[in-house]
Amino acid sequence: MNLYDIIPENLFSVLVSKNKNLYVKTLFVLLDAFKQHLKISKDELISMINAQLDDDIISADFTEEELLESEQSISGKAHFLVRKLKSTGWILIETENDFREYITVPGFSYKIIQLLYDVANVSETENFAYVYSTYSSLEIAKKTRDPFEMITALNDGAERTERLVESLKSVYHSITYYNQQLINTLNVNNVLHSHYEIFQEDVILKILRPLKIKDSVPKYKIPIQNILKLWIAEEDVIEDMVQYRLSKQNDNDEGEIRNDILRKIHYIIDTYDADLLYCRQYLLRSQMKNARRYVICLKRRRIKMKALTRLLLVNWHYFQNTVIDFGNINFLTGKNSAGKSTIIDALQVVLMGETRSVAFNRAASKKSERTLKSYLIGSMGEDIENGNKSLRDGKDFSTYIVAEFYDDFKSAFFCLGAVFDTFADGSDINRRFFWLKNSIPANSFIENGKTMDSRRMTQFFKEKYPNKFETKDTSEGYRRIVLEKLNIHDENFISMLKKAISFEPINDIEKFITENVCDIEDDIDIVSMQENILYYKQQEDMAKRFEGKLRKLEEICRQYAEIEKLRSRRKIQQFLIDYGTYNSHCLELEQAQADFKKYNDDIAEFEQKKEELEKLKNQLENEHTQLINEKAKYWSDNNGDRLKDEEKRYIQAIEDYDRSISGFVTDIKTSSIRWNVKFSNCIEKIDNERITAEIKTVISYLQRTDKFSEADFELLSPEYFSKIREAYLNAKSSLDTIERALASELKELNSKKAELEGLIVRLQKGIKAYPQNAEKLKQVIHDELKKKYGSDIPVDFLADKIEIIDEEWHNAVEGYLNTQRMNIIVPPEYFMDAYRIYKKVRDEEKIFEYAIIDLQKVYEDAPKPMPNSLAEIVKSEDNYVQAYIDFLLGKVIRCESDDKIRNFRTSVTKDCMRYHNYAVSPLNPKAYEFPCIGRNSIEIRITKCKQQLEEINTDIEKKSEINSVVAPIVFGEWFLAENYISLAVVSAFKNYEARNECKDKLLEIQQTLDKINFFWLEEMDEKISAKKSEIDSTVKEKEDTIQFISDYKHERDDTFSRIIPETEQKISEIKSKINMEYSEEYRNNDGIPRYSFELTECGSPSAVSDKFNSPVKGTTSLISAGEKELVEKRNEYNMSEQASFRVSDVNNNDEYDEAYRKIRDYELPNYREKIEKAKNDAMEQFKSDFIYKLRANIQSAEMKIDDLNNALKMAQFGNDKYRFSVEPNPAFLEYYNMLMSSLLDDGTEGLFSFNFTEKYKSVIDNLFEQIISFDSNSEKSTQSVKMFSKYQTYLTFDLITTDSSGRREKLSKSINTKSGGETQTPFYIAVLASFARLYRTNDPKETGNTMRLVIFDEAFNKMDGERIIESIKLLRKFGLQAIICSPPEKASDIAPIADKTQLVYKEAIGEVYRSTVVEWTKEMSEING
Repeated sequence: MNLYDIIPENLFSVLVSKNKNLYVKTLFVLLDAFKQHLKISKDELISMINAQLDDDIISADFTEEELLESEQSISGKAHFLVRKLKSTGWILIETENDFREYITVPGFSYKIIQLLYDVANVSETENFAYVYSTYSSLEIAKKTRDPFEMITALNDGAERTERLVESLKSVYHSITYYNQQLINTLNVNNVLHSHYEIFQEDVILKILRPLKIKDSVPKYKIPIQNILKLWIAEEDVIEDMVQYRLSKQNDNDEGEIRNDILRKIHYIIDTYDADLLYCRQYLLRSQMKNARRYVICLKRRRIKMKALTRLLLVNWHYFQNTVIDFGNINFLTGKNSAGKSTIIDALQVVLMGETRSVAFNRAASKKSERTLKSYLIGSMGEDIENGNKSLRDGKDFSTYIVAEFYDDFKSAFFCLGAVFDTFADGSDINRRFFWLKNSIPANSFIENGKTMDSRRMTQFFKEKYPNKFETKDTSEGYRRIVLEKLNIHDENFISMLKKAISFEPINDIEKFITENVCDIEDDIDIVSMQENILYYKQQEDMAKRFEGKLRKLEEICRQYAEIEKLRSRRKIQQFLIDYGTYNSHCLELEQAQADFKKYNDDIAEFEQKKEELEKLKNQLENEHTQLINEKAKYWSDNNGDRLKDEEKRYIQAIEDYDRSISGFVTDIKTSSIRWNVKFSNCIEKIDNERITAEIKTVISYLQRTDKFSEADFELLSPEYFSKIREAYLNAKSSLDTIERALASELKELNSKKAELEGLIVRLQKGIKAYPQNAEKLKQVIHDELKKKYGSDIPVDFLADKIEIIDEEWHNAVEGYLNTQRMNIIVPPEYFMDAYRIYKKVRDEEKIFEYAIIDLQKVYEDAPKPMPNSLAEIVKSEDNYVQAYIDFLLGKVIRCESDDKIRNFRTSVTKDCMRYHNYAVSPLNPKAYEFPCIGRNSIEIRITKCKQQLEEINTDIEKKSEINSVVAPIVFGEWFLAENYISLAVVSAFKNYEARNECKDKLLEIQQTLDKINFFWLEEMDEKISAKKSEIDSTVKEKEDTIQFISDYKHERDDTFSRIIPETEQKISEIKSKINMEYSEEYRNNDGIPRYSFELTECGSPSAVSDKFNSPVKGTTSLISAGEKELVEKRNEYNMSEQASFRVSDVNNNDEYDEAYRKIRDYELPNYREKIEKAKNDAMEQFKSDFIYKLRANIQSAEMKIDDLNNALKMAQFGNDKYRFSVEPNPAFLEYYNMLMSSLLDDGTEGLFSFNFTEKYKSVIDNLFEQIISFDSNSEKSTQSVKMFSKYQTYLTFDLITTDSSGRREKLSKSINTKSGGETQTPFYIAVLASFARLYRTNDPKETGNTMRLVIFDEAFNKMDGERIIESIKLLRKFGLQAIICSPPEKASDIAPIADKTQLVYKEAIGEVYRSTVVEWTKEMSEING
């Protein structure tokens, strides 16, 4: 069938158009819409496109698209996209009953869109698990021989095999494409990105690793094929499968079913023989090919690292406060005990968090006597007379070790450090490690001559470096920070660095390689392997499943029994509550009847008390009145009220005068200060001597009054303030003149500014700002033409239709044309219409200065411009307009020289001079000041306007600054106004005198009051108050008595009318409940006897009820919880065991009881018989897994040696090259040959194949006898198993040297015959290569941005100068940073080629030592030489 019989021919046209990306995104929106909604309308789709693709629509180019007028907006363009998809056949649009348009996607369209989406959004490669899944399901089917299991396993296996082949083929082609792309890639970063982020992650980790380990084809190929071949051989197996399918299908063609089963079996067998192994081997080869490409690429890149730059030592051994600078290759030298190892040990502390004494000074001796404390206190050894001596013992101090690094990638410093607080009393050392995102602080952690302790350091970090530090109190936590900040993610870093520091080349090359080169976890946990791989565990798991099922049922049955017990408990508890409540109500009834009688007796007693209190109150009130009268007579006889009133009046008057005077003083001072500031600011801006002198006079007055106080009332008078006002008025009059002038100027400037700003805004919008009449005429003609013809007829100015092609003549053209630039251009056929419109509106609109061009006439005349005329440099795309320009400017000649201006009837010059009709005149500059002609005329006008605006703004700013100090004086309200002086000032001086008079009068009154006996009056007040208290107390007692009578009557009535009837009702109800819910037998035999016991214990019926109120709730909660738990356990059981027993009926458990007995007594015992056989079969699986793990370790060791050899290819040492060799161990050769047999890789053979088993049967049996049959209590047996489990047992290692002539030599053969330097060399090379691999020096990405530091203590001690030079060259070649410690004897060899040479020396100062580091100079080298 022809494809285009199904799909439209222009379907793909949108995918090759200019906007192809936009169309693809639109299709994806459509796909997403139909994934979320079954039905979508056209309007909804357009809304989704608008929302998701608005930015894409805005940036798209629709110039080639045929948009309708209504499709110019963003929403309109979205509508166009839908219309385009419909026209090309991607979608259909149908109108349904609701008259709305709905989108339909044809089947072929949906499939194509989905395919495009999948290609554009490639998902991660599926994690391979096809091989093992196929094997696992077939193995289970083989064990059960269940036809359903076998059919399922076969179908799944065939499907998985097909998917595996397809996946491998896809990866096959992807890798081929990838390798070709890599070959064509020259950019280093792109190659590295390809290796790490594409090949490493998407191929090696997701495909190759599973193919080699968990989804290994060689490992499972033979078992899969053996199972399928066994089924073919056993005809009854195939027959069972055929009959099962017949029973489940309507198809009765037995022969077809049999052929289908056999076809799938042969397909799996044949595929594992051919396709899978070929694909797998190709992928492995591709991995090696890519690795080689990666190595070649790494050779091109330049080095960046996290480099150690400085080390700060404060109070560390004999270093008091020392900073050591580091370069790339650093030579640290000095005499023995000078402090070289002290520096190395300090680096161990900050790089490893190492504070154990065993790690210190390791290069000097394997067992160093140095400890952390000896370093901290500065131990100086032992003194015969005084014992141990030290620099800092017996003092409180802190020690700092800080390593500063510079990150080349991030161009930033950071520090790793440690602080140790040591105390004089000998208490434990306080340690704290830290990371700081900064360089070493300038103060070196010393404040006021004393080092910060750890707490102060943390505070210091918080203050100065917030959120830029971390601290840890343990070495473990700090090591994690170190590894993270140095970007090293290999735990071997610390052990390798330690080994390098104390590195001593050894004679055992094999031990060196296995300990320093191959860091493989080679021990195979035999017991764990046996537990993990034994197949019989699957059978045990099945048994455990039944046991788990049994336990669940047992728990359900136990839970149900427990609920029954709780229900019995709740019944007796509820009875005790009910029966206690019944008896409580009976007692309450008796009490209520007694209370009624008691209330009547009490009411009569309180009535009698009320009458007695009324008599006492009357007596006390008479006595109180007599005391008041006696006091009043004495006070009246001595004129007390009059004197007190006068005293109060004078005190109030004095206070009022004080407030008035104080307010006046404050006002004068505040206003004087405020105006003093105003005049002082003003005097700085006024450049007029007369006005300045006037202002200074005012300021001199104000400086006197801004310190005004009450004392000045005696020194000054109101006339003084009048003088100040007179001086102010003189100054203000002068400043007023200045202010008016400034205001006028600013108003004019702001008007110009507003005009310019408006013009700039219009110009920026593309509006050329033509004269108002011109714009009006143009608009009128346009509107009238549109009204007449119903469409937009173009109406333009001449200036908008022409361009000046020679910019040097621009001003001349603009000036010559002047107002003619605004002449109106309309299409020739509309000229007469425009003419009539102009004629009609000229008088109405007062427009007379512009013209309408008759383009048709001028075009027919075809005027020819003269040579060198202005018309030659003025062009138009409109031929009609060009004809008019040729007519208008064709005879205006351009003159480059003034001498030629008279040669023509009409001519102009570049500097805008015009010669016409025998007269010369300048062109009006206003005509070309703001250009109108040309596309860039707006930009030119904007630039000129902005320049003018900037000048105006500057002028406004200057004048405003002067006005800002003058205006507050001119317009401010002067505080010493004439009426203020005549009223407030004069009044203040008068108030001052009046207040003094009031003070004299007050003194006279107070002297008269002193003669009255106020002590007697106070005694009388106390007596009156006491009597009043007695009256109040009596009144209160009487009121309380009345209230008691009222309350008792209320309680009596309530008891009779409510409490007694209610209690009788409660007794009746609870008695009915007891009789209904508890049988007479239960009451007599269980309930009442138990109640009698509880009553004896509790003492009252209510106490019995109260005792069980809470327990019954608890029991009910337990029942509810138990029932809920029972339902949950039943639900869990039904779900996990796929049962359908009743769940919610918590009052019946028969189904679960029956299921429990069935599993316990029948099913579980029968199933356990099958386990033993499964165990024997699983042992074979154990053997094969062990062999593959051991084989993998050997392959890993060989691969690591290969990786190291690849690094060593760059490491030529002089004329020699080095390479590690790994060979089979002759003593274990038969085991090695079996483990590495090619039969294990061959697609047709395997571990369980006949050929492999036949060839290595005795070897396998012997090896597994060693592994499996061991005695854990026997040391010899344990060591034997350990030996056979290690990969080293089956290999031998060596280092091969190749000289320039190609002669090879094994180090193991010559190590005892060569000099020390010759034997050291290969070991150093190996160590450097190992560090290069650890630090990822060949990785230029962020992952390779690591520390590159290598430290050698007592380095190169047996090497000659030539070998030392070659070693340091090799350090540089590997891109490593190094610190090389060596005695001064090596200085002549190392110092000249090191980047930095530091001399460490120790000197005695009095009785103490001090260590110092100085940079080794050329002069020192000459002296040393």
